[in-house]
Amino acid sequence: MILPNKFIEEKDSLLYVGALLLNKLDVPTSVSELWNQVKDNKSVNNYGRFIIALDMLYILNLIELKNDKIRRINYDS
Repeated sequence: MILPNKFIEEKDSLLYVGALLLNKLDVPTSVSELWNQVKDNKSVNNYGRFIIALDMLYILNLIELKNDKIRRINYDS
């Protein structure tokens, strides 16, 4: 479910959904704004999957919540 394999296509994996969400986070965005941007994408599929993908990105320390906005963490050297 997280990674694609011979049974799960790339577009159906949470890794793909996470990448899609990261691409939408050029500027800090609220959860509801982000949901409205991606809810029609078939890979996202439903709100539960959207939240699980956000959880995965947070656990991987790729996003953070600050002032009620989700923002991407940049690791520039």
